[in-house]
Amino acid sequence: MKKLLLLFSFLLLMAHTYAQQCSENTNVNGIAGTGHTPGNNVGQSFTACQTGLLATVSAVSGNAPAGSNEFIVEIHAGEGFNGTLLGRSGSIFIGANRTVTWNLRSLGIIVQAGQKYTAQFLRVRGDAQLKYSTAANPALDYYTRGRAIGIGQPHNDMFFSALIETLSAPTLNPADDATEVARSTDLKMTFSRSMEAESVNITIEN
Repeated sequence: MKKLLLLFSFLLLMAHTYAQQCSENTNVNGIAGTGHTPGNNVGQSFTACQTGLLATVSAVSGNAPAGSNEFIVEIHAGEGFNGTLLGRSGSIFIGANRTVTWNLRSLGIIVQAGQKYTAQFLRVRGDAQLKYSTAANPALDYYTRGRAIGIGQPHNDMFFSALIETLSAPTLNPADDATEVARSTDLKMTFSRSMEAESVNITIEN
């Protein structure tokens, strides 16, 4: 077998295709009492259900006066607001009594299965409120993989969910094990998220 060590430029593309997804949901909506927090500098910790891209986080608004009510969300490593800041969303409008979802895909935050993270909600303008559980009995901890931060008791949670998408294997062109490929052929790999283009060494057998 003759082995050639060639230098190819990889064309790295962005493709929003994902094999699987999972959701962390506190499951407290409408259960055991509901509190309304002014919503600034509060948050919810959660445990990643799988390794992958943190795609969205959602919270449920309560009262929101007419006018401009905008929030951003920051994602921190660990439980609480003192962990490493992994990303910050843009601001979005919050209306009264609805589920509000922040799309975080463009931030490229990769979470690890079994690790804790915290979503911190920060008010930009307005006086919208966010909902959380006010269950007084510590036994009524409906989500044991995290907790509300800055509000309630340690067993309380916000009305919250996080969607995590797995990263699919890259698509290869030419395909793996392709034969009779011209030496001048570009090798293309399409990834499930944005990547940095580089040149690498590849061993090709023929």
